[in-house]
Amino acid sequence: MADDWFELSVEDNGMGLSDTPKGNGIALQNVRDRLSGLFGHEGLLTVAQNCSGGVTATLRIRLHHLQGLQRSFYDYSQARSPQS
Repeated sequence: MADDWFELSVEDNGMGLSDTPKGNGIALQNVRDRLSGLFGHEGLLTVAQNCSGGVTATLRIRLHHLQGLQRSFYDYSQARSPQS
């Protein structure tokens, strides 16, 4: 956590970002729009190319937004696979 932010980073060491966009390009924008709708400018998602390959995705949300959230529980042991 940096200052009063919750920060979660996920990093990989794969091929990194392609110079040529693939797909429709709406997935990351959809996540950013949802964060903006929920937290305004206090909810951020960044995706950056790593110097040594791969990418790092970082989610940042101001802590005061998280204090009132309730946990929701989902019993994954009861979930059915798509083949079921």
